Amino acid sequence: MKNLIEWKAESAYPQATIPGLGLAHFGEKLFSTSNARMSVTCGFEVGRPAAGLLEEVVAGDIQVADLYGGALSSVDPVFGLGSLPFLAATRDDSIELLSLARDLFKTKFHSMGARLLYVSPWPPTGLWSTKDIRVIGDFQSLRVRTYDETSATLVNGAGGEAVHLPIGDAIVGIEKRSVDAILSSGDGEAGRQFRKFLPFFFDIRYATPWSFLVVNSASYEALTPEMQMKVDLTSAETERAMWMLLEERMNANRIGMLTHGVRIRSALPSAVGDMLLEHARIEVAAWRSRVGGTADAVLSTYLER
Repeated sequence: MKNLIEWKAESAYPQATIPGLGLAHFGEKLFSTSNARMSVTCGFEVGRPAAGLLEEVVAGDIQVADLYGGALSSVDPVFGLGSLPFLAATRDDSIELLSLARDLFKTKFHSMGARLLYVSPWPPTGLWSTKDIRVIGDFQSLRVRTYDETSATLVNGAGGEAVHLPIGDAIVGIEKRSVDAILSSGDGEAGRQFRKFLPFFFDIRYATPWSFLVVNSASYEALTPEMQMKVDLTSAETERAMWMLLEERMNANRIGMLTHGVRIRSALPSAVGDMLLEHARIEVAAWRSRVGGTADAVLSTYLER
């Protein structure tokens, strides 16, 4: 098509997740809104980590990427804010924290050569397990798949054994019994896989994490003002739609668990929960020390609200 602007977008996660649905929605909506003058080709489960995808966006190898915030902590710990333990357990808490931090994220991405388009949520993170957890010893016997440095340090500090694996490898580990538990929301297809092997889910509301959709700055700036506005409006509409979808997805995930015999626990035993909270406070303090400045001020404002 003459004068067609083509962007390539990639995500490490399945299309059936909320961020995956958001990316697909963004591409379809932008094609329609631009009167077929912009096309976004979306790739899912690409098998490359968030840090690598960000590098590709900055280099211009791809134009757009969906990036899980916790996994971007290796690039800059600021991006791990939404994945910090036991700070934003609900949708409203997560939205409030994001509203305070959005400008910080925009500035960080801009300094790297990327532009933040929108932020999509994940359902609250829980703990899936092969066995029930009744006492501290049960937790400490688990090999737990974690998804970032903070969650790994917390699990290890509480006496468990953290195993840091991509989610696909973690499912294989469950099948081979080299992994006993997974720290995850279990959204979409991931949850359908988990419930085959992990009959217990502890709804600990560890975090309500975020994924960032970013675009190469030069690619965005090359657009006409009219097309930039269409990208911005499509981004804002997609973000609203994904946050509205969150409660529906949480309910659907829960029904799927119950239908397939997963036993849902509202919390861990108090001794285990207290130990995790103690180590969570240590991890949050360590994060604040690492980021300092504006990021620390953002968290202070949120905690003092």
